[in-house]
Amino acid sequence: MIVALAGIASLMSIVALLQAAAGSAALVAAGGLAAQYQWIFVFAQSFFPAVNSVLLGLVGAVRPVAALAALPIAVWDFSLSVHLTVRGFRHVEGS
Repeated sequence: MIVALAGIASLMSIVALLQAAAGSAALVAAGGLAAQYQWIFVFAQSFFPAVNSVLLGLVGAVRPVAALAALPIAVWDFSLSVHLTVRGFRHVEGS
């Protein structure tokens, strides 16, 4: 949630810079904020859910049933996050 709010703050800062017409320095700052938003989007949607699943598994390690339930979720989230980060999404022709 906090990571998503940081992404929203980046977008709001870009809008504020463009509305203020701060000049060419604002364009450089807006480019940096846009790059920050893109990285936050990547990590918030792919990497952090996998980390949360692993942490839930560690907390549930006291109860073996909870750890066994969290393990497939953690494996799936981690493998999906690595796949999407390394290979990216496939682009479908004609769409």
